[in-house]
Amino acid sequence: MDFIQYGGLDLIDKAMRVHAKDDFLAVTLPYLLKVITAVGAAASIEEIQNEGMNLKLCQKCQEIIQKAKNPLGSIQKIVIPKSSDRINRVLRFMDNYLNRLDVQIAALNAVLNFCRNADAPTALKDTDLIQVLVKTVEMHKEEAGVVWRVCMALSILASYNGEISVNILNTGVHEILIDNYSKFLNEPIVQQQILWLIAAFLKWPRSLLVIHKTQKCMEFLKGLAGQQLLKAEEAEEAEQTEGRGSDRIISIAIPVQIRSFLRQTEGKVFVAKSKGKAKQQVFKERRNFDEKPRFGTVDTNIFQRGESGLLAGVNDDDAGNDKGDLPEWEQRLAFNEERRNKQ
Repeated sequence: MDFIQYGGLDLIDKAMRVHAKDDFLAVTLPYLLKVITAVGAAASIEEIQNEGMNLKLCQKCQEIIQKAKNPLGSIQKIVIPKSSDRINRVLRFMDNYLNRLDVQIAALNAVLNFCRNADAPTALKDTDLIQVLVKTVEMHKEEAGVVWRVCMALSILASYNGEISVNILNTGVHEILIDNYSKFLNEPIVQQQILWLIAAFLKWPRSLLVIHKTQKCMEFLKGLAGQQLLKAEEAEEAEQTEGRGSDRIISIAIPVQIRSFLRQTEGKVFVAKSKGKAKQQVFKERRNFDEKPRFGTVDTNIFQRGESGLLAGVNDDDAGNDKGDLPEWEQRLAFNEERRNKQ
């Protein structure tokens, strides 16, 4: 018990990670861990309760309290363990004592304190909280004290953001809870917490789509609405026949998110529309830069010789009429190549 209280399990866990390739320690440490956990359940519960008490406050609040208690707090550096380290210690106890119901109940109470902690949205990524909670539900899926605590913890985590909500749905824990919902007819607190968990999933578009696509979830929610209507009719009939309200019928309040979801979807499973065969897009033919210029140049035959006689010749006037031979005196004035050669 002293070994556990002073961090012996943490030491063994660290040794198993650091010396994973050592043949002797790889065989000895798991056996040692099994022997210690067999006799240290009471000490584990005490350590879990201590960590759970500290998880009621975030790390910053604990630092403020310690500085107020310590007059030298402004001088000496105060180191407070992170919330993720505290809950990881609790989860290690949960994993080692998975078969012990008393350890699981104590650990889940500490988990609820962590989920309500201001550090939970950011510290969750540094823990394996969701995976350990799923393992707990699979081991104790018919224990009311375990199931309602797990559902409450998951519903608080799912309400923080859509990414956490989808991560919880990817584990398939919601289907386990739906399969065992009818086994808790005499435990209304369990059934109510299961419904609150589903309502937390419906808060975010991505997780809502996962619920909408699941056949089991949609059938469960439709049957739930039908049962609620039947109970209301039975209560009204009992009140009319007996003259008083029926105390034997325990009604479960369906959250408004579920009722709104059923009203919008009409209880139908979402089926993505098939887009069919995509039409092949026709693109304009690319320009061939090797082609000849479109407009004529001196190297082309676009500019053809005109027909003869259309323009005035040497002996023609502007109208194109023949002027006849030039007079002798005008011929002498004409400076042409032939006259120059003669001279």
